[in-house]
Amino acid sequence: MNKLKIILQSKTFWLIFLIGIILDVFINTKIIVYQTKYLPTINNITGKIINLKIDGDKVSMQIKTKEEKILANYYVANALEKESLMNNLKIGSQVFLKGEIQQINNNTIFNTFNYAKYLYNNHIYLVFKVDSLEYNNDNLTLLDKLRNIVNKRCDSLKRTDYLKAFILGDKNDFKNETTSIIKNNGVSHLFALSGMHVNFVYAFFKKLKIKDFIIYGFLIIYFIISGCSVSFLRALLFLLFCHFNKKYSFGLSNLQILFLIAGIILIHDPFLIYNTAFIYTFIVTYSLLLYSKYIKINNILVNTILVSLITFSFSLPITIFLNYEVNIMSPFFNIFLIPLVSTIIFPLSLLYFLLPIIEPIFILGITILEKLNYLFSNLSLIIVIGKLGIWEVIIFYFFLISYLKYRRKYLILGLFLTLIFFKCKYYFDPNYYVYYLDVGQGDSALLVSPGHREAILIDTGGVVTYPKKDYQIRKKEFDLTENIALFIKSLSIEKIDLLLLSHGDYDHAGYTLKLNEKIKIKAVLFNKDQKNSLEQNIAKTIKETKNINLKKFNLQLLDTNFYDNENDNSTIIYTKLYNTSFLFMGDASIKVENDLLKKYQLNNIDVLKVGHHGSDTSTSKEFILALKPCYAIISVGQNNRYGHPKEEVINNLKNSQIYRTDLNGSIMFKVNAKYVKIKPCVS
Repeated sequence: MNKLKIILQSKTFWLIFLIGIILDVFINTKIIVYQTKYLPTINNITGKIINLKIDGDKVSMQIKTKEEKILANYYVANALEKESLMNNLKIGSQVFLKGEIQQINNNTIFNTFNYAKYLYNNHIYLVFKVDSLEYNNDNLTLLDKLRNIVNKRCDSLKRTDYLKAFILGDKNDFKNETTSIIKNNGVSHLFALSGMHVNFVYAFFKKLKIKDFIIYGFLIIYFIISGCSVSFLRALLFLLFCHFNKKYSFGLSNLQILFLIAGIILIHDPFLIYNTAFIYTFIVTYSLLLYSKYIKINNILVNTILVSLITFSFSLPITIFLNYEVNIMSPFFNIFLIPLVSTIIFPLSLLYFLLPIIEPIFILGITILEKLNYLFSNLSLIIVIGKLGIWEVIIFYFFLISYLKYRRKYLILGLFLTLIFFKCKYYFDPNYYVYYLDVGQGDSALLVSPGHREAILIDTGGVVTYPKKDYQIRKKEFDLTENIALFIKSLSIEKIDLLLLSHGDYDHAGYTLKLNEKIKIKAVLFNKDQKNSLEQNIAKTIKETKNINLKKFNLQLLDTNFYDNENDNSTIIYTKLYNTSFLFMGDASIKVENDLLKKYQLNNIDVLKVGHHGSDTSTSKEFILALKPCYAIISVGQNNRYGHPKEEVINNLKNSQIYRTDLNGSIMFKVNAKYVKIKPCVS
């Protein structure tokens, strides 16, 4: 122990340790490339379930095979099969899967969640689409059985969503709306297993005079049963290391212990450096340890306020980096919610899990928490900042830590100017931008003015939803409007000044109402046809305009005849940005194209948004010969049932550079007086 104590007190050790961690993370995450060991032709897989989620008709399983960890997805055929799987499929089950490898796609809209990268960082290199499965439960371990018992117990009680969140840190049962409110209020940390849980359990057992090694053993089992979250691991290791530091007089500070734990965790798994929970838990803990002397005040209210403000300040750039916005009211919300959750709701959750008889009290507590969250969501003051670079985050922390350490006025000025720069840097961008968004088999394009002062959206995309049977309804439905809104916010855009709907089909206008809930649409302009039911609902919610009143854009709506179908009555939009011309054709057919050529002098169009997703009902050879587009954009879904784009259309566009959203994802055109820069999201 004496040798270890000498090593730990050596500055050389800490320097070598830091360099070693940096090199290890860099080599493992940037130099070495990992990939699946399975051949592309594999059609059967055997392994053990280590994580299981059944939501609606979808069964998601993380499988540990002899070779690697994989993700397997299976869709149940009926309610009877779902019930059977829910009763019999367990964590620890051995499964025999038949199916095929499923392609893992990167994000196809700029600045949004990259699912492929997420899986890679979690050591999953293969997703398997399951056609049939068999299983047996003969070899479940004791820990597997405990995990299943706890999950089944939670599922059998009311308000499973909150119970699982507080006891297991599992937020998968929350509905999308609840998750969104919690995230926007900045209180997601209250639903993650962390120091609150570890400290409460430790203190509770201590009061019962239970020996430390038994408490630590229980916490380790709790850690495994709850799914091994990194925030729980940080809190557990910190408790253990502090215990040994005191017992063997190593003389380490709490900050040194925290750094040592972070290093050990990263050596074990270097990819955790990209894990949001890892980043948050260590930054927040670091902030509290660094300024613990300021929060040791014998006043609970003042103490709570200081903790909330310090943690908010340190998590601020990470929140902006991930979400492109910040709710400046969140530290005040935490003043109310942290004591409520830590002293009442979490203990109630544990007690309710053990004694269901207190259900009314638990339900009352959850109801109060929910109502507070809904109230706070209406009081939120969310500021959209936009995308930050990693160096901007580093500069912010430099000024923040330096000011709190040295208390120099010029440092707080630097911190303030950094925040101002975050918000205002886009104002100095002299370029126009046109983004053709990948919305599947639909259309959507975003036009952004210099300085990001005005934003126009042409169509939103959308899909027709059909009624589902009860067993098919999911708590977590994929919502593309989340990605569209997130992308728009990443450009520091808080609102859409004008939405131009080419026509009222769902694949062009279906996402409008959902998108308006996430980012304000000031006005909408419809086409000249009669409004269908979808357009009527939109007009009830969003202000309708008949005129284009914009300062930064000069848009021309090319008017032809009135036709007998919605597609042909699509609004045709022409605009010129600096020296580059853009034409958006909606779903107009060859008949409309011919009428356009007769009425307008359309030639040498730089960028053509091809009509009707590349259908052969549009984009005639004569039309293309007249326009001579340099670039052609086809907005089309992958493997769509219509066979778009048609070969005839591709041939007609042979002299144009073609970009397709099914192959290239979203496409950006950056336009100024000197050049046009084109960037596809998927290259």
